[in-house]
Amino acid sequence: MSEPVLSAQERRAQIQAHAAAIGGSFIRHDVRSEEEWGEVVRQTVERNGRVDVLVNNAGMGRGGT
Repeated sequence: MSEPVLSAQERRAQIQAHAAAIGGSFIRHDVRSEEEWGEVVRQTVERNGRVDVLVNNAGMGRGGT
């Protein structure tokens, strides 16, 4: 049985809810932008006081089986 197709907005809402449930945060940004990375770090330090771990999980995929 295949999984339901979710819109990007629905998927983002799921990720945000999961992050909140485990005490984390989800900050959408363009990983190619140094300015946006600065904003990610600023928001993280504002929320948590420091950055302990940063996961850059960006990638590309192709459909198929």
